Amino acid sequence: MSLDDSPFSCWPVFGGRVRFVNAVEGTHTLVAMLMKDGVLREETRTDVRKFTTVEDPDLGLPEPEPEDEEEEIDLDEKEDKQVELDVPFVEILTPFEKVTLPGSNAEFVSKIHTNEAEKFEKYFKHQFICFNLDASSAHSCWPIFSGPANIKPFVAGIQPGLHTLEALLTHPETRRGIEETQTEFRTFFTSGDSDEMAAVVAQVEVDEVLYNIPVSNGGDAEMQGFYFCGLRGVSDERCVGMVKAKIEAEFLQKWEEAEADEEQEI
Repeated sequence: MSLDDSPFSCWPVFGGRVRFVNAVEGTHTLVAMLMKDGVLREETRTDVRKFTTVEDPDLGLPEPEPEDEEEEIDLDEKEDKQVELDVPFVEILTPFEKVTLPGSNAEFVSKIHTNEAEKFEKYFKHQFICFNLDASSAHSCWPIFSGPANIKPFVAGIQPGLHTLEALLTHPETRRGIEETQTEFRTFFTSGDSDEMAAVVAQVEVDEVLYNIPVSNGGDAEMQGFYFCGLRGVSDERCVGMVKAKIEAEFLQKWEEAEADEEQEI
């Protein structure tokens, strides 16, 4: 689903819980399409749906029903049932800072830190972790506890270039985003499906397989190494060093070629 022409936030066709929070007040557009084999299928695109959000507590609209009413906890039932819970801390693990992602899709991995794990799971069982890409008009949300389906936050159709990302959790009572849990902005790049935004493309061979690693101007070579090696479950610093060296060599070659071209023009 794409809200207000943003990249497509993706959930499973069957069993996905689609949710947006913190939408700015005003008129919005929403379209959807299916993805198959990692590709958005344009022929499945829906018509544009328009709707309006208002910040008016006097409307008296009913809250949506929880998925499991028997297990949902009513915190307002009695005053003595109110609980105190330290504010959890959300950490964005991937994408890494100043790393270039290949293609136009991104999977977000995060970690929630809490010193009261059992209480957190009890009261946040039906809540969401929500991501906002490029300061868009709302946060896209995925279940904190995704269950056996292992639903991971996934966004498709991201334009090539520099991007920002931040995340927060939703509140068990209001189901809105908890401002105190909002992360700092993470910056990263996407190279595009044809690597059009990559300044260089380094080649690394692993187990006789050649991988292309696109890196944008402003990218971090060392973090790119951590990202590449981490995806393959390799924590050895030699792997990171090898990738970093390859990237730096490509940038050096590009700089030398540009300098040579400039001398020829003079």
